[in-house]
Amino acid sequence: MEQRCTLTHELVHHARGHSGHQKAGVERKVRYETALLLLPTIDYHEPDLPVWFMAEEYGVTEAVMRDRLKIEQHRHKQQTRKTQAGTNHRDADNPQNQKEQ
Repeated sequence: MEQRCTLTHELVHHARGHSGHQKAGVERKVRYETALLLLPTIDYHEPDLPVWFMAEEYGVTEAVMRDRLKIEQHRHKQQTRKTQAGTNHRDADNPQNQKEQ
């Protein structure tokens, strides 16, 4: 499990043409890409499960699992914002919600 995660991480560096030490931002992007390659989809409906358990179930390290969960949390927040923005926009366009003058 550890070897597969490390190898994928290093292959992402190689594919990006990286050599030597990378800045924190670059390393974070590589970690997230690694997580997406190893876990293209996850069942995010049970966020209360321990990370170690989910990592074991998916066959990845806890670090990769945490990175993948961060991605999913970010996507969920974005989707929630889009939904709320769409609802607010539709509410403003609804004649029943407009103030009478």
